[in-house]
Amino acid sequence: MAAIKQLAGQTLWYGVSNIGAKFLNYLLTPILTYLMVDSSGVRDYGGYSLLYSWIAVANIIFTYGFETGYFRFSNKEGVDRHSLFQTAFGSILLSTTLLITVISFFTVPINNFMNLDGHPEYILWCLYLIGLDAITAIPFAKLRQENRPKRYAFVKLSGIIINILFTLFFLIWLPKYAVHHPDDAIVHWFTTNNRIGFLILANVFQNLFVFLLLFSEWKSFRFKINFNLWKQLFKYSAPMIFIGLAGMINEVMDRQMLAKLLPQHVDAQSVVGIYSANYKLAIFITLFIQAFKMAAEPFFFNQSKDKNAPTLYASVMKWFVITLSIAFLFSALYLDVWKYMVGASYRSGLGIVPILLCANICLGIYYNLSV
Repeated sequence: MAAIKQLAGQTLWYGVSNIGAKFLNYLLTPILTYLMVDSSGVRDYGGYSLLYSWIAVANIIFTYGFETGYFRFSNKEGVDRHSLFQTAFGSILLSTTLLITVISFFTVPINNFMNLDGHPEYILWCLYLIGLDAITAIPFAKLRQENRPKRYAFVKLSGIIINILFTLFFLIWLPKYAVHHPDDAIVHWFTTNNRIGFLILANVFQNLFVFLLLFSEWKSFRFKINFNLWKQLFKYSAPMIFIGLAGMINEVMDRQMLAKLLPQHVDAQSVVGIYSANYKLAIFITLFIQAFKMAAEPFFFNQSKDKNAPTLYASVMKWFVITLSIAFLFSALYLDVWKYMVGASYRSGLGIVPILLCANICLGIYYNLSV
């Protein structure tokens, strides 16, 4: 029970950061769905969701499982944690730079595939967003490994606040400014872009701010990659690429399927916008699963040598399922209240919420068993 209480305490703190971050992030859902209530706004929200489904997949490739590998090797006998950090962080820094450089040559064809209305620079902004997110993975893993959930929570919450501020700046303040200053240079830039681009840019600024906020975690970094350690790390982490891709495709490719498989006479991008907004209403279960996953990965690895580990894991999963079942009822029974989290133009998709809640319970059980 002492171990379970420790896990519950860490889950609570990661929950504070995730619930706080997601709550602030979910504030964007009513903000965006109430501001983007016109038909073009619903389409832009759909385009934004489609783009972010690919960004989520790209994040898996950019980090290639080194975050989980870092947890595994930080508890391995004979492995120096300082050398491990230098190797893992240096590897992701080098690979991220290489991937951004190579993919940047293909921004136009990628833009055409994404139907971004002739804005190849958006693909470049997405690459910066993904790259910044990738290089913060190991510093965040370091915080989790060192059991510093308060610092983790502070950085996460600060980043989300920056995102919200820039989103409000682009969607509320700049349009008003443009009306009164039509000849201003920034207004000219504003009129040549759309809301998809502004939302991407807000996320780029968020990730840049988070990277700088994590300075104390990576300031000691030097390019001293231990290649023997790197080989072991990659050998362990490489399967995580396929596991991660499978999990992420399961989570986000539904939007791509909607866009590609709906009949041509249906405005698929608008349907994706409605679906994505209602997807956010499964918040209570997804929040708990993410908070639990953050705390559970290092916890399970730390407990793995204990002879009572299987019994402990079983007990953890029992209470996990009980908690998720309560969260399911809390969400499904009060759906007539939660529907106001999205604008009226998006509420035609409320019927999918109970299905998504059930799916997320199964996903949470999978996370327990995958350890």
